[in-house]
Amino acid sequence: MKKSVKLLALCMALVMLCLAMVSCGNKPSGTYEASLAAWDVELTFKGNDVTAKITGKLSGNTTEAAATYTIEDDKITFTSEDEMFNRVFGSQSMSYEKTDDGIKLGILGEFKKK
Repeated sequence: MKKSVKLLALCMALVMLCLAMVSCGNKPSGTYEASLAAWDVELTFKGNDVTAKITGKLSGNTTEAAATYTIEDDKITFTSEDEMFNRVFGSQSMSYEKTDDGIKLGILGEFKKK
């Protein structure tokens, strides 16, 4: 009886560990880059924070902006007070997909891992 209780506890601990790892596996981490219509964009994800380095293709001006993000199902939502960040990424949820070599963000397309 004691052996079966220990085995059951071990199995449950392993299941909980697997579920915790799967829930974290969809979040981006590190730096991703893309060339959009008017901007070159570099996104750096760390925890629930994201920093964007946005360079205008015509002006050459570079802006850095900070935001937070949440992912629910296959949607990502960015929250930022920065005007340029909101101009590039908008303020509504967009589709999100983690790929082998990057992430896809709605109509913005694919950002490759740096």
